Amino acid sequence: MPAEYNGAQEAFKAGNVMYPVNNWGVAGPAFSDLGKGIQEIIAGTKTPRQVLEAVDKKAVELLEKSK
Repeated sequence: MPAEYNGAQEAFKAGNVMYPVNNWGVAGPAFSDLGKGIQEIIAGTKTPRQVLEAVDKKAVELLEKSK
């Protein structure tokens, strides 16, 4: 969990917090790409495999940038 959430531990333990992973740390752009990719799957322009590979690549890039 990103350090900026350290102060929210009690709320997490009590189960009173939604898990919006797309807004945590540096993950946002990967989730945006996933959303776009799902639309491409529905449109028939990409396969699920292509979308997931692209999102995995984006996640690796973001993790490397955050080091």
